[in-house]
Parts: sequence; structure tokens; C-alpha cells
Amino acid sequence: MGRLRDAIEAGRQAVAARELAQATRAQALLALGLDTPSLVAAAEAHARVAGGQHGRAVLIADHLPAQLVSAPDLIFEHLPPLADLLSAVSPAAADEHRLRRLALILGRWAVTECLWTGGEAEDLVRMAMARAGRDRPAVAFRPNDTRAPVRTAHR
Repeated sequence: MGRLRDAIEAGRQAVAARELAQATRAQALLALGLDTPSLVAAAEAHARVAGGQHGRAVLIADHLPAQLVSAPDLIFEHLPPLADLLSAVSPAAADEHRLRRLALILGRWAVTECLWTGGEAEDLVRMAMARAGRDRPAVAFRPNDTRAPVRTAHR
């Protein structure tokens, strides 16, 4: 009887661990340089898709529109605009800061997949994928295909 009880308990623990792993998975959208309407549309589409498939939707953007401030199904993380960093540091230092910040965000939320919108976001993803060893995020990167219109902001 003890073996049966132990087997049942082991099964319960395995199911609980699997459910916890599924609940903590996240998909991120890296959206940099977008104007506000494009960012809102992309973020809302991302929250609908990622929330259903991956448990958590993480938006990594250079600004947070007021419409998204209280979105209950979206986690917002800020990545400073490249232009803002370039006013204070060299291009190499700005790139390094943004790559480290991106890696921290992806790790913090246990992101398994990261989509990007193009332009500045694509440049950052290409730099992240070119890194080697521990410095390369262990995340699947792919272009965003939610078909939301994407327009870059004119700063």
C-alpha cells in the first residue's frame, strides 16, 4: 500500500510541476520606435495571442501609451530609446546597455519566445542573436506576424 501511495504522490508532484512550468512561460514582443497607435495595436494583439498560448504577455517598448497603463493581461518593461542613450554615452556603450537590459528582462519573466516589430527592434535582436555563450539569451527570436500595422514614430 505504501508503494501505491508514493506513486500517486509522485504523480501529483509531477503534474503540479508541469502546471507551474506552463503557467510561468511567457512570450515577449520587442516593439521599439513605433508610434502610439501602432504600439497599442501591436500590444493588444500580442496580449490576446500570447496570453492564451503562453500564459504571460510581456511588452518591451521604449514608451508606454496611456491606453496600456492598466492592461491586466500585459506586463510592460521599458527599454530606453537608442537616441536617448546616445546623448550620454558612446554607440558601443549604448548597445551594450540595451543588450544587457534585454537579457535581464527576458530572464526575469522566463520568456521562451521573443517577437519583434522590425526597424530598431530588429537591429537589437540581430545583435543579441550574434552573441556567443552565456551572453546569448536562451530565447527563440522570430518576427512578429500579428499583422498589426506598424509605423515608426518620427522623433
